[in-house]
Amino acid sequence: LKATARKTMRKAYTIDRSNIKVMFTIIRRTLFGGFTAAIALTMVVNSEELLTNGNFETGDLTGWTTSTAGNGLIRINDGTLIFSGGGPIPPCDGTFSAVFHQNGPSRNSFLQEVTVPGAISKATLSWTDAIRNNAAVFQDPNQEYRVQIRNSTGTLLREVFSTNPGDNLINPCTNRSFEITLSLIHI
Repeated sequence: LKATARKTMRKAYTIDRSNIKVMFTIIRRTLFGGFTAAIALTMVVNSEELLTNGNFETGDLTGWTTSTAGNGLIRINDGTLIFSGGGPIPPCDGTFSAVFHQNGPSRNSFLQEVTVPGAISKATLSWTDAIRNNAAVFQDPNQEYRVQIRNSTGTLLREVFSTNPGDNLINPCTNRSFEITLSLIHI
């Protein structure tokens, strides 16, 4: 038997601009079916957590900018809020989650601008969500949930996740994780 030593090499990328926005959006432009999503998230760059209050354990939306238009709301949920379409949605982990809830045509978003280090070896955006779509389908772009990374001026860098026609309308707590290193080095 011959033993072989392996070397692990990590490449560090350097970026010129360092501010990005992580944006979660739920869009409902139809008149039928409510939409609810409970979320907790983390963004790790070079082993450092960049988001403030990503798990919402402060019990509020500290660190987040919210936007609602139409018949929707964004709230902190402790698992006792009752929503149309079937009872409470408990937080997937911890005591709290952020909840989008729509009971009519609306667009709800929350975002956080973060400063990315100048050299990146690895960047991951992870979150857990529970989705309840009371409409008959997901429809792009009128009835969907999506996660985007934008630069500091709001230009879309990458759509990390989006629901699609044919997706399950009711999803229990689901962990999602995306490698975003290359998305960040091109800002």
